[in-house]
Amino acid sequence: MLLGGSRPGDITTEAETGRRWLIAQGVPETAVFAAPEGNDTQESLRAAASFMHRNHLRTVFLVSDPWHNLRIRRMASDLGLIAYVSATWHSAARSQWTRLSGYTRETFAYLRYRLFGY
Repeated sequence: MLLGGSRPGDITTEAETGRRWLIAQGVPETAVFAAPEGNDTQESLRAAASFMHRNHLRTVFLVSDPWHNLRIRRMASDLGLIAYVSATWHSAARSQWTRLSGYTRETFAYLRYRLFGY
């Protein structure tokens, strides 16, 4: 399952772009589901959890930037999923400054989520 909606000006959704890429890599079309919902992590995970609960699925494998994995695993767990995470090393964040910025931003985002639930 691929997640993610679109922003103004986007030609397609994040989910559909990922779906097309996987199919182009040889994954059978019937094995790839795109949920074009959510413009942030929490919205996307809620859409995934809803789909998974409807289909009696509980285990999810999440791939994201390394600094994002702690929060997405916690969010998925809070939504009743058994979550495993893996960091992608092919991120758009190539410079040390960008990665430091990502870790800093995500530290505060995780604290905000734990304290306020969003």
